[in-house]
Amino acid sequence: MESQSDEQKTESARTRLRSFIREAVKDQSVIRLPDLTNKAVKFAIKDKAYLKALLIELLRPIVYAEAQEVLGQSRAKERVGKNKLIQMGDGVTSRESVRNSSNVMSRKWLEFKEHAGDRHILLMDMTADDLALAESERRKRADVDYGYANLWARLRTRLEDGQRVRDVWTPEEIDAERRSLRAA
Repeated sequence: MESQSDEQKTESARTRLRSFIREAVKDQSVIRLPDLTNKAVKFAIKDKAYLKALLIELLRPIVYAEAQEVLGQSRAKERVGKNKLIQMGDGVTSRESVRNSSNVMSRKWLEFKEHAGDRHILLMDMTADDLALAESERRKRADVDYGYANLWARLRTRLEDGQRVRDVWTPEEIDAERRSLRAA
């Protein structure tokens, strides 16, 4: 088992994985994800403490999502017979909702869970602080995506049919464009 340096102990397992991936893909024009995954598995299993930390970090959101799904399904099944709900594919809805589609969104909010910090909370149980945290998280994710969308649009302006980004742009120019978009 490899021993961890002090630097490796302070960085997250995901950050270490990201560094490994960055090193593995540099200078590669084509990356085969199954091969990269196999290399990452070999990298991770060399250090049991790291593997445990990585599993905890990566499994947490999966466990949260799966638990939310299982709870949603089990609660929906409990209501099918008692409240005369109708199961439609993966969803469950009331007879009245089938007749009146305007009720569908209203009912959705009763079961809607939002991520805030390290929790998923029913919307109807959220406090103002919970909503502020959830709003901030959503805006940060949207800002990142919006920033990349703007950058891709800017890069596209110099490309002609069949050209690749590498044919027209250097990494330094891409960095400069990204900085200029952020400043705007």
